[in-house]
Amino acid sequence: MAEAVTSNRQLWADLLQDAKQKVPETKAELLKVQKNAFSLANAIGHCLRWGISVSNEDFQMLTPTMANAAILELKDFISRVKVDLSKLEEDLDEARDPSAEEICVELLDYRESVAAVFEAVTQVYTTVDRE
Repeated sequence: MAEAVTSNRQLWADLLQDAKQKVPETKAELLKVQKNAFSLANAIGHCLRWGISVSNEDFQMLTPTMANAAILELKDFISRVKVDLSKLEEDLDEARDPSAEEICVELLDYRESVAAVFEAVTQVYTTVDRE
């Protein structure tokens, strides 16, 4: 378990370092920052939702600017999921039982990611409002 915590902290530190390196100048750089911010918010949000302690140091990596970038990526993520789900009924009708279960698990994973990012971003803005 300690390895996982260290690994997560390193991942978060790497994501933060990537985002802080420079102001994105190209669309590709901006998208990378957005994806990193989304990953960070997703990780923190899952910890918050599952009752896993997040230190202040770790939580402070998700700054309001990073939260805004995470929201932009969340919007893109939801658009991609919407396209993926547009044929859900058809896919489920054609799927065999194991495949149908996989589709349902994937749908649950989408939902969990959206909820986790929303939870983390909400916490950021709640904290900012209190200061």
